This record gives sequence, structure tokens and C-alpha cells, in this order.
Amino acid sequence: MRVFAAMTFSIVIGVLWAPLQVSAQEISAAVMHEISCEDAAEKRTPIGKLVNNMWNKQAIGEQPFRQCLLFRRVGGAEEYGWSWDWPESSKAVLAFPQVTFGWKPWNGGESTIAQLPIRIDEMGAMQLDYGLELQATGHYLLSAALWFTRTGKTSREPNPKDISADLNIWMEVSGFEPTGSKIADVTVDGANYELWHSADMGDASGTNANRWQHIVYRVSIPTRRASLDLRRFISHAVEHNLLSASHYVSSVEIGNEVMAGEGMAWVRRLNLEIR
Repeated sequence: MRVFAAMTFSIVIGVLWAPLQVSAQEISAAVMHEISCEDAAEKRTPIGKLVNNMWNKQAIGEQPFRQCLLFRRVGGAEEYGWSWDWPESSKAVLAFPQVTFGWKPWNGGESTIAQLPIRIDEMGAMQLDYGLELQATGHYLLSAALWFTRTGKTSREPNPKDISADLNIWMEVSGFEPTGSKIADVTVDGANYELWHSADMGDASGTNANRWQHIVYRVSIPTRRASLDLRRFISHAVEHNLLSASHYVSSVEIGNEVMAGEGMAWVRRLNLEIR
């Protein structure tokens, strides 16, 4: 993992990279606009598909909440992000506002990029560069998450039954513990992580009955901007028999999983390179 000393903004078109330098004064003067506060709202943007994922909102019953997709104009370009405000009393994971690449088996539709899904043993490189501006309180985390399927097939309809595993890289954690058991302290791409695993993960919302492998790499030193060699994490999981090399990376996402509290995140830098 390479950690960046300064925060810059970049845009993605497919897998292209184009940095844009902006000043702190321009950022502070930017006006925030709401794109949508509807559950599952989506917006295609230059940085990927923005998704207002509130997959487990029913867990808080009738308590009030608010989560929205956002944009602002900084230095002549649009920046994208999200905000949330969930009850402080919540003990369940409720939401995951995010940027998504690929074909997510929970959602269906068309893949957002031609490179995904891709079979693990046919993949060359997969690099995720990111930088987030984040202000938050309560229980939340900053995570990169990958969904794996057995067949690599896509369809207009969701197909969660094809899910074989999810792999998560937790880059900042507040009030969260991974599901499953800690199985090792590991070093991947030059950074230290706790490796957690559950062999029988399910849908906490109760909507789906399928089960899958759940893998979490929890970083020792939090960082909101870095370059993650996702291929190394995948290879590490394959070598430790947590993933099958014949399965497919179907989607890659980055965002904030939220259990309780409030926050706001802006994507300042984001690029996914696959080759």
C-alpha cells in the first residue's frame, strides 16, 4: 500500500486517471447540492456509479434517518460524495453509500465497466487509488469491498445465489468489529492488517437466504487516501484457501458502511485500473 501525503482530486473514465489540483479556499467555498436522498438511488458520474445503499434501513423501525448522494463544484469540476444521519442507538449495520464499479450481483443490470467481471486466475493487475475527505461521528467505517461470483455471468436481474465470497479492506474503523473470527495478523502490500473470516456469511436484512465466504482485512494504521493493490489481497486470500482462483471478481466498491451516527464524505481521488 502506498500512502499519499497530499490529497488531490481525480476523475475516472473507464480506467483513465486525470488529476486536478484545487486549493483549500476553493473547497471551503464550494456549495453542496443533493442529488437524491432515496434508497438505492444511483447516478453515473465520471468517478463511477454513485449508489445510495440503505440495504438494512428496516432494522431501525420507525426511527427517523437521512442519507443522501451529493455533489459540489470545486475548481471548475464536480466532486461527488454522500452524507448520513442514523440513530445513535442503532446496533446493526444499516447502510453503505458508495461508488461501484462492475456488475454487483445484488443489483443486476449492466456492468459499469467492460473489465468486470473477470476470472481471478486470468487477472493481471487491479489497483484502486482513492482519497476521501471525511467528517463523521458514531459507528462507521471506510471500506473497499469486492464481490465474487462462481460463474462470472451477468444479467438484468440480481443473482445473489451466484455469490461465493466478499472481500473487504477496512481502511478506517469506528465502533465496528468484523463478523467471524480473527485468523491471523498479516502484511499485504507493505501494510499490516488483521485478517478475519466467516465461512457462513448471510444477508443480515433477512431478504436473501444464500450464504458465502466473508473476508475482512482490517488495517492497523487508518488512512483516508492510499493506493491499494487489490490483486495482492485477492492472491493472499486464494493462497490461504479463502477464495477460489476459478471464481470471478464481479464488482468493486468503496464507501462508508454505517451503523450509527452522522457523517459526510467527499471523493477527492478515485481510480480503478484493471489489466
